Amino acid sequence: MRTIPLTLTCSCGEGTSVALAAGQAWSCGCGRVWEPDPTPFAAALAAAAGLRRVRQWLGLLLALVALVGGLLALTQPAWWPALPVLVGGVAIASGPTYRRRLRTLRERMRSPIGLTPVDARPEGRA
Repeated sequence: MRTIPLTLTCSCGEGTSVALAAGQAWSCGCGRVWEPDPTPFAAALAAAAGLRRVRQWLGLLLALVALVGGLLALTQPAWWPALPVLVGGVAIASGPTYRRRLRTLRERMRSPIGLTPVDARPEGRA
């Protein structure tokens, strides 16, 4: 199950940084139990998955550029000076899209996730 890092503060003032999964509750040292609101939490999980996906695509793109550059350098040694141009061209072409996607996903991650107090008492007790 995927988790996202959160900084939580109880109404008593105690705060901590935790990694919570969907449906997981957080208990404070004072005894109160808090549960994140499901809708914003799901949106934050989706944004975190999007960040992972963008980083995976970037890694794949870099591996592809390294493979093409390496093959080009091995088969045609005269093309060595073209390798920085190849890498720079890929960076210039993909940079704005990459930054725009990361900015959008990070803004989604910053949206506040509300906490709902959960009654810590077992059912049937007053």
